[in-house]
Amino acid sequence: MRQILFGIATFLCLATSAWALDPPASGKYAEGVHYNRLASPQPGGGEEIEVIEFFWYGCPHCADFDPFIQSWKKSKPEGVKFTLVPAVFMPEWEVGAKAFYALQMLDALEVHSRVFDQIHKERKPHQTAEHYAEIVAGLGVDKQKFLDALKSFVVDAKVRRARQMIRDYRIMGVPTLAVNGKYTTSASMAGGNQAMLRVLDHLVALEKAS
Repeated sequence: MRQILFGIATFLCLATSAWALDPPASGKYAEGVHYNRLASPQPGGGEEIEVIEFFWYGCPHCADFDPFIQSWKKSKPEGVKFTLVPAVFMPEWEVGAKAFYALQMLDALEVHSRVFDQIHKERKPHQTAEHYAEIVAGLGVDKQKFLDALKSFVVDAKVRRARQMIRDYRIMGVPTLAVNGKYTTSASMAGGNQAMLRVLDHLVALEKAS
């Protein structure tokens, strides 16, 4: 059973990262090829254009993509806000989602990228709350405060909301980017991590022009 679950989890990561298309030489992107339009648009970012990254700490492709999206954040267009949403496709992924929201609750998301490094470069275990507590404690986060936050009703509510967003946005794998509740794209659609950012800029421009 553990091998089956691992295989499913791997597929949910690969689903948006493998079989990448060649990026178009013209720089033009086609709906249904390089990105999808949601059949049921979701609430956007209000006066700002909201970009959401759906991710999972255990996903190696999310870890590979993280430096790209972090670099993009530093130079993102004015009027654009960036939001992280942890994916919960399987019960085993819930603890990672809770860990993210616990860090958010403690205003400690500066260690977000380093959590990826601890899991994928340092090979730290991440199957339980205690595992995540050990990881973030090593990054300077108070272990007990983290565990208390992870077990809180506030974090539970945020995880429930994240589950609903996965359904509402029709997310099939991670990492996936969503733009202003209207569009989604992934590495497999765009043609790789760098190409995904180019498609992201294209979609942001579409929203600015609308």
